[in-house]
Amino acid sequence: MQKRFHASTQYGDWGGEAAADNADQLSLYKYLQEQRLIHHGEFLVGTSLFIGENKNGQVGNVHVKAFLFTGSSEQHPNVKATIDSLNGPIPVRTIKLTFALSEYVALFKRLHIVMTIRGLNLCGKEFIEAL
Repeated sequence: MQKRFHASTQYGDWGGEAAADNADQLSLYKYLQEQRLIHHGEFLVGTSLFIGENKNGQVGNVHVKAFLFTGSSEQHPNVKATIDSLNGPIPVRTIKLTFALSEYVALFKRLHIVMTIRGLNLCGKEFIEAL
């Protein structure tokens, strides 16, 4: 089944984008290496975080996916160029993980998420903050 690198929820009331910097000591890539979950020649190309329905305002463990593009470094010296040259879907191996929310956030030095109300198409638009 083909999927997309796209976030969605049941109702989709909010949408947006996210940006993050790897943490210095433990990034998602380093975590996968330490847990021996990433194989030789695989490249971490994406991650997905899903937080299910909260119960009385309490967030339990979160569901994380790591997307790995497979190919030896000899065959794919430039992963971006290789992916760009593909016709059709990008073949990835998906690893499903469970973390406490704080553990997942700790894999990044900085994490910034911007969400706006569905249908307004505000991402990337300039605004002025009223004082």
